[in-house]
Amino acid sequence: MTIKEVLLLFLTAMLLPAGWSIASDWPNWRGPYLNGSSDEKNLPATWSKTENIAWTFDGPSPDCSTPLLYKGNLYVLADRKGGVITCLDARTGRQKWQGKLGGTAPWWASITAGDDKLYCISEAAEAVVLAAGDEGFKVLHRIEMGDKPIQASIAIADGHLFIRTASKLFCVGN
Repeated sequence: MTIKEVLLLFLTAMLLPAGWSIASDWPNWRGPYLNGSSDEKNLPATWSKTENIAWTFDGPSPDCSTPLLYKGNLYVLADRKGGVITCLDARTGRQKWQGKLGGTAPWWASITAGDDKLYCISEAAEAVVLAAGDEGFKVLHRIEMGDKPIQASIAIADGHLFIRTASKLFCVGN
């Protein structure tokens, strides 16, 4: 991680408004507090392939990006498979929908969520906004950011998107 990425992560954590997400949501990398912690109680202390496992997912899975828990759904982005994104019911593991983002480069960055939208960006600097929720795979917007390669996830703070390209930091918002 570069100094610029560390600084962006720190600034994002400082600007993140209180109450941004419900306790069980992980709308961005490293959770609601950006430190890998959770307010959840009574979590299992041990697990194995059979102990304390509610369900498993055998579909396309990521090499690098972190799955996203948002409003009761778990989103998984398979980075090397043309950006196959899968929406699963977080409690049951039932697949709700699956779609392909496409493109020519891997989707290494983790998915980010806010305002009922999912934000994805590929290494080739293609940003895609999807509708979050149960209604199926729906692309709302697609834009080429240029200035590749992208090595960072999109961050959200105070109603703004922060997009780090190879040499620039973009702030998108009203």
